[in-house]
Amino acid sequence: DKYFDKLKSFDVQEVTVTVKSVTAPVKIISGTISITSGTTIASWAITDFDVVKGAQIVLDNSSGQWDKVNKILDAKNEFTAKIEGTTNTSGVTFVLDVVIKVRVTANPL
Repeated sequence: DKYFDKLKSFDVQEVTVTVKSVTAPVKIISGTISITSGTTIASWAITDFDVVKGAQIVLDNSSGQWDKVNKILDAKNEFTAKIEGTTNTSGVTFVLDVVIKVRVTANPL
């Protein structure tokens, strides 16, 4: 994209995860949500989360995770968001929406 090089810096304002769909009631007993690119990893522990449509987790900056997400975005490479953990039941499928709200600084055209 011809404008990609104009993006100069990123400042994360908020990171949220929202359940978009789920096939059956399930609870995440313990787990981790992570955003990863190369060796840079931002991660958050989650416990006792009821996975129901519309449920939301706000991922805070308590351990400097947003700084790591900023670093990932500054690199302008692909990244992966994933959740891993233990649930109270098996055979359930759910879809999560990860939203990173960012203030972007760019050079004018």
